[in-house]
Amino acid sequence: VCDSPAEVRRMGRRDIVIALRGTCTVLEWAENVRAGLVPATDSNAGASPDASKAKVECGFWNIYKTAGDRSPSLSEMVVSEVRRLLDQYKGEEVSITVTGHSLGAALAVLIADELAGGVARRAKAPVAVFSFGGPRVGNRAFAARVEARGARVLRVVNAHDVVPRFPPS
Repeated sequence: VCDSPAEVRRMGRRDIVIALRGTCTVLEWAENVRAGLVPATDSNAGASPDASKAKVECGFWNIYKTAGDRSPSLSEMVVSEVRRLLDQYKGEEVSITVTGHSLGAALAVLIADELAGGVARRAKAPVAVFSFGGPRVGNRAFAARVEARGARVLRVVNAHDVVPRFPPS
């Protein structure tokens, strides 16, 4: 969380930054290549018929939504912490920036989608993603949902990197 009064004044708001690393475990490598699409369901999806059309790569979804034996899922941890921070800074202008590289870039988009459709929307906190060398996360319906929820995504890729072209469309 930006705690510099000068920077908060310069930006006109306090920024919460969520930074995610790329792949580093064998399990993550295995999940990275699970390219089948699964419904991107969350508590914010609503009951609209279009909600079931938003799909994401199942390996990324599993990493994002699966809890460990003694720990909550990444989704639960992030939403809980962002909710706590938004309560802590209630009454201030707050924004949320999510960034990551490779696998972290894919997870950043999933986080932004969930936050922009829920806790950040209720707090009127804008959500932005800076994605570096990230793979494709979901189908066109998912991309449209992320955009409709108001999350802004900047996807930075190297033309010679194969990761941003995975999974094949």
